[in-house]
Amino acid sequence: MLTSCLPSSGGWASASESSAFDSNLESSGIGDDHHGGLDTDVSGHSGDAGDPSESSDGVSSGNETLCAQARPIACGQSITSSTADLNEGATSVLDHYEIVPGNYSAPEVLFSWTPAEATAAELVLVGATATQVNHDLFVLENGCWPQDAIEFGFSDVEWEASGQTTYYLVVDGYYEDQGAFTVALDCDAEAPSSSTDSDNADSEQFFSCDDYSLMLNVEAQLVRSCSQDSDCGQVLTGTGCGCATDDLIANDSADTSYFFDLFGEATGWGCSIDFGTSCDCEASLEPVCRSGKCSWR
Repeated sequence: MLTSCLPSSGGWASASESSAFDSNLESSGIGDDHHGGLDTDVSGHSGDAGDPSESSDGVSSGNETLCAQARPIACGQSITSSTADLNEGATSVLDHYEIVPGNYSAPEVLFSWTPAEATAAELVLVGATATQVNHDLFVLENGCWPQDAIEFGFSDVEWEASGQTTYYLVVDGYYEDQGAFTVALDCDAEAPSSSTDSDNADSEQFFSCDDYSLMLNVEAQLVRSCSQDSDCGQVLTGTGCGCATDDLIANDSADTSYFFDLFGEATGWGCSIDFGTSCDCEASLEPVCRSGKCSWR
């Protein structure tokens, strides 16, 4: 990540700090697709967001409006904003991206940038604190649909930008996370390295082991959500220390396919994921819903 100091400029002024974000979204009609919890796919796989050609009246949904409302950003500029405030440009339209799996049903803020000529570029979350507000970054090219995403990053993302091409730079909250952030755009950064060997490129590890650990622990918390003891019973095999009663236990109705796909990918790269289990292998335990999470009694 580049560490050069970038000039800053404030984001949009908040017109009403006391207004509730969710009620603003509902009244605007933008957030109809916002979802979370066990009434939808817990893993975040919400299906295809659609395509402009599929609209019944020939006009696409909020995605085109999303592009039109994107805030401009320039090279060398930093902007402070918030995904929790409609007055700061927050919307709730994009809930997943084809470039990476995950639940992004939380609000997002979009910026637009059209470079005059080709350049290396880097978008950075300044002072990112994922443990407080978990924001991720996406680069969309020439559109605001899930399939338009070309790059992804947690606290920064680099890509080779083409001249006269419009990029939509997205700050999106993971699952239900929303809040303040500062984003900076740097240009003429050192070009991202690329492999000339297609076989090596296809087998390149996309996430670090720390990234896998963060994603898996967040996903584990989602699938363990419960309201009563009878909800629990699905064992997340392999998350403990070698015995079934030490493995994490999930909600029976939770879709854990994404969790196990990601877990298999991480272990395939040799990553050792710590889920914070006790390693106490009791002879017999019963599943219980404790503090809203499935656990062992």
